[in-house]
Amino acid sequence: MAKRFRAPKTPAVPLAPLGVRLLARLIDGAILTALVLPLSLLVRSGDIDPLFCLWDKPNRQTLHDKAARTIVIADRARRHGDALAVLG
Repeated sequence: MAKRFRAPKTPAVPLAPLGVRLLARLIDGAILTALVLPLSLLVRSGDIDPLFCLWDKPNRQTLHDKAARTIVIADRARRHGDALAVLG
């Protein structure tokens, strides 16, 4: 009856040498860094993008405008609030 309450034995798994385990950790960390770092830089560029028009003096373009090679053209009637000029 005492055998029934005993924990089952697990087979012993041979461990890799310390150098191999350390190298595997470094490789996994390098792969993770290579994947995460560009994504984090992309997210940070989203914070800088709207602010970029503050120091881009001639065209006042943001980074996504520069990347797409677009420009923003302000309509004089809308800028001055003349609704009849816009509708007419």
